[in-house]
Order: sequence, then structure tokens, then C-alpha cells
Amino acid sequence: MHTGKTVTEQLSVMQSCLFNGNTEQAQRILVGMYQLYPQAMQEVVDVAIHNEILSGLFRAKPRPLVSEALQWYDVMENQYAIEPNSNTFAVLIGGFVNNGMQNVALALMQEMLRNGYTIHGMLLSSYLSDEDIRKIENMAKDVVNKGEDNVELASMLLGEVKSAEDNISAITGDSAEQESVEHAPVTLDELAGISNKTGAYERQQLNSTNVAGIMQLKSTLESLYLNELHGYNLQVRLENDTYDAALARYREINEKRNDPLLSANTSALRRLSASWLPKLESMIEEEQQRCQVAMEGHSDKERLKYGRYFVQLDASKMATVTILETLRLNATSNGLHSQSERQNLLNQKASGGVFASTLVTKLSKAIHNEIRFEQMKKRTNRHVFGHRLSLARLATSGKLFNMAVRRAKMREHREHSADLFLDEWGLDTRIRIGSLLVSMLLESARIPERRDGEAEHMVPAFHHKLEFLNGRRHGLVYPSSTLRELFKSDSSSHAVTARHLPMLVPPRPWMTYNSGGYLTRDEPCMRINDGSEQLRLLKHASNEDRLSTVLAGLDALGMTRWAINRPVFEAIRKVWNAGREIAEIPASTYNEPEPVKPADYDENPKARIKHHLETREWMNGRANQHSQRCDCNYKIEIAQAFMNHPMYFPHNMDFRGRAYPIPPHFNHLGNDMCR
Repeated sequence: MHTGKTVTEQLSVMQSCLFNGNTEQAQRILVGMYQLYPQAMQEVVDVAIHNEILSGLFRAKPRPLVSEALQWYDVMENQYAIEPNSNTFAVLIGGFVNNGMQNVALALMQEMLRNGYTIHGMLLSSYLSDEDIRKIENMAKDVVNKGEDNVELASMLLGEVKSAEDNISAITGDSAEQESVEHAPVTLDELAGISNKTGAYERQQLNSTNVAGIMQLKSTLESLYLNELHGYNLQVRLENDTYDAALARYREINEKRNDPLLSANTSALRRLSASWLPKLESMIEEEQQRCQVAMEGHSDKERLKYGRYFVQLDASKMATVTILETLRLNATSNGLHSQSERQNLLNQKASGGVFASTLVTKLSKAIHNEIRFEQMKKRTNRHVFGHRLSLARLATSGKLFNMAVRRAKMREHREHSADLFLDEWGLDTRIRIGSLLVSMLLESARIPERRDGEAEHMVPAFHHKLEFLNGRRHGLVYPSSTLRELFKSDSSSHAVTARHLPMLVPPRPWMTYNSGGYLTRDEPCMRINDGSEQLRLLKHASNEDRLSTVLAGLDALGMTRWAINRPVFEAIRKVWNAGREIAEIPASTYNEPEPVKPADYDENPKARIKHHLETREWMNGRANQHSQRCDCNYKIEIAQAFMNHPMYFPHNMDFRGRAYPIPPHFNHLGNDMCR
């Protein structure tokens, strides 16, 4: 078990070396692992890792290592008994074409066909970009026009490219006419037949709370009210609009900070958090520069341990993730481990906050997930996306639920997919990166505060201290008193991005353990805690074709079409705008009177303690009411945005096989109002 963990962590180091262009070190790591752990390497390493090495050799700096790539291709077959797949040939052919070695590329293409792989499969490799495919196509055109050798092969290649392009156009509906016919806004009668009304729903006024999370959500949902895109194209835009939207909004706020309209249209918490971005971004950039120096000179061994990962994400996006995740965890009690521990800390001192260990691990996980997402966005082309859509169409037609067809498509998909779930940060790396970002935020985040008789001055927005809980010492990061007051009126605890929303189109069918659900990102079909053992076993079961039945079940759940019940929504909207408390809809104001300070407060210790307890209970009740109001506001905003659109809920499962919808905030298994 320990050996497997060591191998996985070293492979993560290898991938970071490839990402940073240090291909030779990545090769040394892989060769050394084969020498130290030959048995574990046979179990863990597959052709995907060798494809990463080949791809890294062609991307090496300052020049591509072309001959070394050809040598490694021979080594992986003859020395390590790794059989190439269509991705291997895609990497080699694309690499040699980009380096002007067309004859070698054509020879490799012939070898690929002899090994039983197809040109169609090569075009579906995510190692090839659209630019790579264009260059390969131009190479084939030159061969045909000049009448050189391999004309038949070049003609076959051009025919495959044209056929694939025609198929993509047919699936995505590139023409405006096709989009208007296939993806026109649907009425409720067309979706579910639960109302006698017809025609598109017109957007109605909602008395939304002016908090950062709601403003961010409304900005994300704005695309659903426009008629610029429909169907799959609109879904792709929504999924790509995540932290980028928050970063753009922060920069807009900083540019227009003196604009009088800014205060009216932007919450105080968002204006404050935007002011933290420039300094935090600058601190991260400086640390990334130090990490680059450490990687080049190998002098700072401690910084080298985390530096190779720390430079993989843009400083501005890393700063945005740090701010949003810290605010989210501090704005809600979920940052503390359990209800009893939360209550214990509240009884000791009502400082709120989050355990430092929890903040560090959750923040590093969010950074790691964003790095993966950025890598996946680079690993795609039109042919890959078109293939995904064709699988979705096959699933909606019902043909993919024929198990023979499904197994054939799953085998085909495994051959073409490039596995990006090879890297697993070790515990030491997660702690170092998370704690470094938290310390930077503690230093850069400032908030204006005015004390009695003093002028306004800037104080730290967060503090770190030690608390004793059940005899153990815990680090606690907690917000300042001024920031806690902002949380009461402007919560970031339920920040929703497009990655948490229902889908507009049927989800991608689950073809492997990590390929399904949302269109533009891969994630495991099973909810996995930190640790690579579950992931390794899940991958092994997928490769052994043991998941086809359960994945078909997830597809059946995900492809169920849902719609908003318009009469019910109208009733909820009217109650919401009226601000009344009915059923699970909280009132717009907290009506409980604040406890009055007793006359003998200074002289009577019992009265003083009783007043403190009553005040704390009242403050907790007000905060809970505001949090429930915000949560209800999220659901109503999402429901109205999807009024003219169908909804689909992609599903995954836990280790017991229980299926759950991936969108956590609004789904058919939510509270009574959602259902």
C-alpha cells in the first residue's frame, strides 16, 4: 500500500516536471521508479503515462527532443512491454508534422494502420489540437497535389477529416437555422405538460438579496435569458464561466472604485474582497518567480517540493480561488468539523471561523481541481467534442442502453481517451500550498475599522489563533468583527458557479470511470475522498469492463428530462417578493425582538450571563434566517432562469453505489420547495 502511494506521488512529480518543460528529469524519475518498484509500476503504469512522456519530449524547451521521442517509443515497447495505442501515434504524428518531418509522420501513420488503429481514432485523440489537425490535413493535401508516394494514404486521411467535419457540423448545428429549429426555447407543455399556458416565460421581478453570491449567480445565469446561443453551445459557455467571471468582476470593481454607481450595484463584501486581489496576486507572482528560480538551480530544496505545482496556475486565478474559498468557508459553519465542536467553540468564544487544517486542505484541493480543469480545456479539439456529442445523441436515442453497443463504445473510448487523473498531490504538498496561500491572504487582506473616538484605519480581515478543544490544541482562522458583520448581510457561503448548475442538454454518457456528466470536464463517477487507492481500484474496474451496468444506470438517471412547474413557481415568487414566511420560505426580515439589557446587568452576574446567552441565541437566529433566505434566493433565481429551458441532472455515486445528482444546490432530491 505504501509502495503504491509512493509510486503515485512520484508520478505526480513527473507530470509537474513535464508541465514545466523539464522533460529529462521526468524521464529520470520514470526510469528510476521502474528500477526501484518494478512490480508496483506494472500495476500502476500504463500507456497513458508513456504518452505523457512522448508529448513532453515534443514540448521540451528550448527545442523539441524529436529523436529522443522516437527512441522512447522503441523503449516503451521493447523494454517496458507497453503497447502503443491511438493516442501514442497521435502524439508522434502530430509532433513530427509540427517539426517538418512529414515522411516520418506518414511512416508512423502506416504503422498505426498495420497495428489495427484507424485515422478516425487518431483524430479523436485529445493530444491533437485543432491546429495540429489542420497541419496534418495540409500535409496530406501537399502529398496529393504533388503526386508523391503515399497518395492513397493521404487521400484516406483527407476523406476521414472531411467526414469527421461533416459529422461535427451535423451534430452541433453550426447554421443558425438548424439551431433555431433544434434548440428553440421550449414551452412547459412541450417539456412536461403541467400547465395550460403556452409560449415563452417572460422574466419577472425578484426581490433578490444584494449579496456577493447572488450577484455572481445572476451574472452567470444571464446567458440563459439571451438568444445568442442555444443547446450544446450555450451549455459549453456556462461550464467555462467559473472563476474567470469572478476575476473579471473583481478587476472591473477595482477599475471603477471611484464610480458612485458602484456602491449601488455592488455589495460591500464584494468591493472589499476585490480590494484584496492586487496585493495577493502580486505576492503569488513573486513566490512563483522564486519557485521558477528554485526549479532552474535546484538550490532551494524546500521550495522545490511544492514549487513545481505552485507555478501551474495563473497567479490572478489562484488569488481569486483563495479569496472566494476562504470567504465561503468563513461565512458558513461547514469549515468546522462537527456540530458538537462548533457549539463548543461558540460557547468558549463567539468568534466563528474555520479550523486552519480544514481551510488549508480545502483550499489546496480547490487549486488542484482548477489546475486539472485548465489542463483539460487545453486537451481537446473539435473532433473530440463532436465525438462526445455523438455519444450523447446515441444515448438519448436509447441505442447506448443496448449493453453490446455500450461495451463496444466503451472499449473505443478507452483507446482514444487521454487520462488526466494521474497526478495526486501528496499530503505534504497539499499542506505546503494551502498554508502558503492562507498566510498570504492573512497578510494582504485588510478591512477598514473605526473604533470609539478614533479615525478609520485598516486592520487585518482575518486572524489566526490557537484554541483548546477537548484537550487538544487547534489552529483557527477567524474573520474580524467588522467582517463578521458583513457576513450577516452578505453571505458567500452558497457561492454557485456553472459547474454546480443543472444542464441544458443531456449529460455525456459515462463511458469510463472518469468520462461522463458535464460536457467540458472529466471527473470520477464515484465520490472519492483524498487518497489514490479508491481511484486506482475504480480505474482498474473500469478497464476490466466491470462498470458498464452501473454506468448505464447513471446515464438513465441523468437523461431524465425535467422542467420547472410554472404555477408553483409563480406562487413561490409572489410569496418571496412579499417577504412573508410561508412553509420553507423565510421572511425577508428577522422579526424576533433583540433581547433588552437588564437593569441590574452590571451588578448581577447571573443576569449578565443570561443576557449574553439570549443575545447569542438571537444573533444566531438572525444569521440562520439570513442564510436560509439566501439559500432560498439561489433556488428561485435558478428556477426562473431555467423556466424556458429543459433541465438534466448528471449523476454520480458513492462507494456503496447510491446515486446522487451532481448539482448540489438545485435538484429533484432537494427540499420540498425544490421538488
